[in-house]
Amino acid sequence: MARIYIKPTDRVFVLTGAGMSAESGIPTFRDTNGLWRNYRIEEVASPDAWRRDPQLVWDFYSMRRTVAAAAQPNPGHRALAALERTLGSPLFLCTQNVDNLHEQAGSRPLHMQGELFKSRCERCRVPFDDTNSSLPPLADAVVTGPTDDERFWGLAHEALGMKLIGGIEHVL
Repeated sequence: MARIYIKPTDRVFVLTGAGMSAESGIPTFRDTNGLWRNYRIEEVASPDAWRRDPQLVWDFYSMRRTVAAAAQPNPGHRALAALERTLGSPLFLCTQNVDNLHEQAGSRPLHMQGELFKSRCERCRVPFDDTNSSLPPLADAVVTGPTDDERFWGLAHEALGMKLIGGIEHVL
């Protein structure tokens, strides 16, 4: 393979996709044993799916979190992290993957399609770190409970690791 020389004035854009994470054991969506073989995208990966069957959507993403949490960065992730350390800001790493394997390897990617370990409160839209692989306490109530009861939402947010401060929810 020929060497690539990067000058100090060069800017480098790297885009990674499913193949990068597949090397770490994370299933892709479209290959023979991919995630879409058991699900249609409309059933598990859309706002309509969440409104129709939040438990199925949560279970699907919980399964994906469990698999991703067990995965480790592979040599490709580590090589890109080393390149990022060497080049600094002239390197822009963008990924289509939703796992955090680039971060585990030491990179700071931009996630094009969201992040598997971040969720957003359905009511207040505040994002929070989410490593749960099962429903947290009160989550069933959060999905189906009354939306006008502030005491209820305070308890629900607390269960999700959030607290209400001056009318704005914050991650604990």
